[in-house]
Amino acid sequence: MPGVIPYDEYPPKSREPDVLQLFYEFGNEPVTGRIDWSRDGGAIAAPIDSGVIQIWNPLIRQLLRSLPLHQKCRAYSITWGEKRNSLACACSDSTVRIFEMTEGDYEVALLRGHDNEVRSVCWSPSQPILASGGIDGTVRLWDAKTGKSLDILKCAEHYINSVNWSPNGRKLVAADGGGFIHIWNFDKDQYQRLTGHESFVVSVVWSNDGSLLVSGSYDGTVRIWNPSGGPPRVLAGHRGPVVCVSLSAKGERVASKSHDGTVRVWATAEGQLVDVFTEAMPEDWAPGLSFHPTHPVLATLGKDLRGIRIWAPQGFYPVRQLRPFLCHAVGDKPKVLELYDRLVADRFAPWLDSKCLLPGQDWRSEIERAVRTSDTVIVLLSNQSVSKEGFVQKEITMALDVAEEKPEGTIFIIPARLEPCEVPRRLQRWQWVDLFGSSGYSALINALRSRSTSLGIGTN
Repeated sequence: MPGVIPYDEYPPKSREPDVLQLFYEFGNEPVTGRIDWSRDGGAIAAPIDSGVIQIWNPLIRQLLRSLPLHQKCRAYSITWGEKRNSLACACSDSTVRIFEMTEGDYEVALLRGHDNEVRSVCWSPSQPILASGGIDGTVRLWDAKTGKSLDILKCAEHYINSVNWSPNGRKLVAADGGGFIHIWNFDKDQYQRLTGHESFVVSVVWSNDGSLLVSGSYDGTVRIWNPSGGPPRVLAGHRGPVVCVSLSAKGERVASKSHDGTVRVWATAEGQLVDVFTEAMPEDWAPGLSFHPTHPVLATLGKDLRGIRIWAPQGFYPVRQLRPFLCHAVGDKPKVLELYDRLVADRFAPWLDSKCLLPGQDWRSEIERAVRTSDTVIVLLSNQSVSKEGFVQKEITMALDVAEEKPEGTIFIIPARLEPCEVPRRLQRWQWVDLFGSSGYSALINALRSRSTSLGIGTN
């Protein structure tokens, strides 16, 4: 077999890779399908055995929200839209579900057309189109906005395990139960079939530059393909079926997960095994494996397949996000939500009650804990909040108490005016920022970055 890397050359080391102190294991419920990072890398979605999809902020181990399916419905695959408010999943009840998330709520659309379980779904990176593949042996294209079926690609008598768009959205790849890989080039109206696997292919992904494909199969191998031609590089080492593969952001590492109970990390160029560690694998197919979209950070399932673990390669130090607490009055919520979204887009991890509190939590104690564990508190001021009695005043008091514990000169409390208003006397000792001014947001970001630097937190 050309290009095979023999197992005996790289025996497993039976150890776990080094985990950075800021990366954690989080969650404790059984994960039942593929996990996926949001495109900005700020969230992870995971299908849970109880019939929900959990969305986490992995850096602060915070459950952001749970999206219900129903107890008899299993999500095999998850894919994020362009923004973090859109998510789709491939379900065991023959549907594709699209969740559109809004503040404290969501809408769900059911796409029907497959005749059996849907095993994979992928959102196009360039347009609002979903591709799905299932046991009925078809690949279907959907308009993600209207839910309308756009096309049906019949490529095999075997069921489809995995679909994936190329980075430019012009090609689509699908892996099937007959061991074949199918590629459609929609620009050139061309179809290509790759052969070589000796059993069904479960997972296939593109490199971020579109030059490589990586596939994993029940024949126990991982294969690295050049879609332009030539034989694949075959990575042989697993002692059982390979159920999931993922490529790092720069394409220099391939991670694979197998029924042999290991996760293996390979050097893409050389085909050399560079790391291996154990991870439980149930008899019923439940792969969970995903590289971060921009950093060489790998997410896998936790112990006994409960929760999620985040791994960082040796020598890599990922960036922790600054955690500002957003102190505000209820009446200012629309403006505060806009600020929240801007801060998230700029790679901060703001704490906002409506985004972070879970049903059933003691909100008073959770808010107090959030104030005390935040890196800074942004007190959002308006004519309403300045004159309003209520819990917002208690939040300010808590922040003032914490500020007294900080070294002199620490940027901890940042008064931020949402509109022209009087700054309360107890906050006047700190320089405030006017967010309604043209340069207000930039000034706030500069203050937050200064605080990040003082804490030794990167700001890339």
